Amino acid sequence: MGDLYHKTTLGLALQDSLTSLLEQQLITPEQVELVNQQFEKVLEDKIESHRPKVPKAQLTDGKSICFNHMGDLWKVQLKDVVLRVNDEDLTIDRMTLLALESDKAK
Repeated sequence: MGDLYHKTTLGLALQDSLTSLLEQQLITPEQVELVNQQFEKVLEDKIESHRPKVPKAQLTDGKSICFNHMGDLWKVQLKDVVLRVNDEDLTIDRMTLLALESDKAK
């Protein structure tokens, strides 16, 4: 995922600066690698710390009213659904679940 961060405005500016410093022989390739690793770690930590915490939900009841599979997409429509979230039951009239097959499943 680190390559994704390097394509941001901040990542591109960092790479330009590191390349310039490297060309001027003010830093070594090993130092460039260390800076890149730290950049990735800090960004990943910051993104993770701002990711919303979603409570785990357990489907305890419901009736399937429609099921569809096209390519890698699975769609299931349910009615009279009961979800258990934080030891509390939530009743939902209708619910649609969408899922994509992961690369691991292939």
